[in-house]
Amino acid sequence: MSKRIEVRRKGNEFCAIEVRLNNGRLSICGSAGHIAKGRTSRYDEVYKKVGSEVYILTSCGQIREELTEFFPDYAKFFDWHLNDLHAECIHQEEERGDTWTNNPGSICCECGYKLGSAWTSRELPEYVVAWAQTVGSAE
Repeated sequence: MSKRIEVRRKGNEFCAIEVRLNNGRLSICGSAGHIAKGRTSRYDEVYKKVGSEVYILTSCGQIREELTEFFPDYAKFFDWHLNDLHAECIHQEEERGDTWTNNPGSICCECGYKLGSAWTSRELPEYVVAWAQTVGSAE
C-alpha cells in the first residue's frame, strides 16, 4: 500500500490531500481548516504544528469542494475515488447511466447483473496509478 500526502495553503487556510493506493483500490480524502499563530483552544483539533503555526482541522473526509478548490489540477482523478465500490456493472454505467437512485434493482441486458446486488470494481488506468504513486510525499 502506498500513502501520499500533500498540503497546500491559501492565506490562513489549508487543505491536505491524502491519496492511498492499495491493491488497485484508490482512496482520496482530505483535511481542511485554518492556520493559527501559537494559541489554540482545548477544543481545537490540531492537524499539525509547524514552528509557531498551528493547523486547526475543521473538516475532513471526502471533502470534494475543498479538495477541488485547493487542488484543481487533481480534480480529474476524483472520479476514480473508491473505484472498487460501484453498484452497477460497466454496461449499466457506460451505456444506460443506471444508478441506484434512478433505476434501483435494474437488470443488465448484456450480462444479467442486478444493479446493487454486489460491489463491482473499475480497473485504474495507468495514468491514475502513476499520479497516485507520485503525488505529494510518501508517509
